[in-house]
Amino acid sequence: MGEAPIDYVEFAKRINFPVNLLEFWQISPDGTKEFRRLSTRVNKKKSSKKATSPFSSSVSNADPGNNSYTSLMSVEQKAFRIPVFARAIVNEKFLRVALPKHISRADQGSEMNVISHGLVKALKLEKQGLETRGFSGLIMNTADGGVSELSHFVSFEIGVFGIWRKIETFTRPTQRKK
Repeated sequence: MGEAPIDYVEFAKRINFPVNLLEFWQISPDGTKEFRRLSTRVNKKKSSKKATSPFSSSVSNADPGNNSYTSLMSVEQKAFRIPVFARAIVNEKFLRVALPKHISRADQGSEMNVISHGLVKALKLEKQGLETRGFSGLIMNTADGGVSELSHFVSFEIGVFGIWRKIETFTRPTQRKK
């Protein structure tokens, strides 16, 4: 007459398929997703502890009556402070100078390198005229709306985080034209 109900769990335990994992992934997309989920490490988020910033979060607002655009961040807050070393040859010996973080900075979007006359003298670098490279009359727009003429450059090695490059950089203009 009637048969006893089928125990599907026991029935499934007795059935074996000789399938490797790659073939299983091709057969079962859901099994693939579940395997990927189980094999991926999930980083636990830390408590809502606020990250400390190297910059001050306080910003002074510009005068609302002033319609001209003024940046709400100081130059120090815009630029990244990085450890920089300069290397030059003085009296046939390598001179390596660590630049203080407050005077070396990398600015996002900066497309040119500028060096001060003081650092040129300290490293005893040889200034070369831009006209030797065919760039006489080259000018640079400044953040305050002025224009400065670039006339000289220097070549030297600079290292950031242990990566050394030979660079050519403009010397800082001494006079500005409006």
